[in-house]
Amino acid sequence: MLENRQRILHWTESGLLDEASLAQAIEITNSQPNQRQWLEFIQLGLLWLAVGSFSCGVIFFFAYNWQEIPRLAKFALVELAICLSAIIYVRHWGRKIITTALLMSMSVLTGALLALVGQTFQTGADPWQLFALWAVFMLPWSLIGRSSILWIFNILLSNLALFLYLEVNQNLLWALWSAESVSWLFFAFNSTLLALFELQRFYQRIVQQHTQSEPTNPNRYSQQVLAVTALWSISFVAIKSFWAGTFNLELLGYILALIAVLLIYRYLIRDLFILTLGCLSFIFVSSAFILSHTNYDEAGQFLLTGLNIVLCSALAGKWLKSLSLLFQQASAADNSIDEGRPIDWEEDQ
Repeated sequence: MLENRQRILHWTESGLLDEASLAQAIEITNSQPNQRQWLEFIQLGLLWLAVGSFSCGVIFFFAYNWQEIPRLAKFALVELAICLSAIIYVRHWGRKIITTALLMSMSVLTGALLALVGQTFQTGADPWQLFALWAVFMLPWSLIGRSSILWIFNILLSNLALFLYLEVNQNLLWALWSAESVSWLFFAFNSTLLALFELQRFYQRIVQQHTQSEPTNPNRYSQQVLAVTALWSISFVAIKSFWAGTFNLELLGYILALIAVLLIYRYLIRDLFILTLGCLSFIFVSSAFILSHTNYDEAGQFLLTGLNIVLCSALAGKWLKSLSLLFQQASAADNSIDEGRPIDWEEDQ
């Protein structure tokens, strides 16, 4: 339904279909959500609202009644909430959406339990320890659920723990690193995680081809979040080096990272979103280079920067649009081969 809707809108933008016939085309192709799909969407939204309200309610309940609740009762209530979520999870085993929501609730409650332990016994002197342990103890739930929302939450916790750790240990770290180069750690950390996720995805695809099974997690949201963080970190390193005057090594590292992104996600892994991130990163870095290495006045610098943004955006948009068509044709070819039927190229145009 979504592909038909996008195709019809593309025909309308290209002038092949007038706007007067747009509503009729959507109705004929059943591209408009029906009553059952709206009901499923509302049920999904209410499910996540219920899980989020339950988890946050437990946390705020302790915060408001901290002095009145005995110590053992605090631990018993949080552990009871986790056990209740686990029982409901076992009861609804096999229903992906419900089990993912329950695992997310158990992950949030795990963080609440760790915070309760640290607040009661004063075990965590540094904030980064709470988030690091939270990410570690949440890892089994992420592995069991194999859901993008669980992995994204785990990734955010890990990056937050690393950020807080660097703030606490900045004197020891900056004896070896400059303040501008701390982003290298975030780039290395998220790039390593991204490589592990891609290798796991490649292994999973090989297993599915041999077993003829359906993909368990077809989206790529986790990889895309890691790519956003890694590209932002390396772009920040390159931009800071322009004004620091030591941009030789940093700029070389950025160029190599950008080339690797463009080659890998153009030829090995088809991901238009990450390629768009690479183009956007290049526009930012090239604009910063112009601003830092031109001797014109402010009007001249802004003129050159504006021209660079317009030119790079136009070229990137044209390139990405052509890649989108190629990726669609390649996906249609893969689906046709998997289904054992001939490829209908005219249907894809």
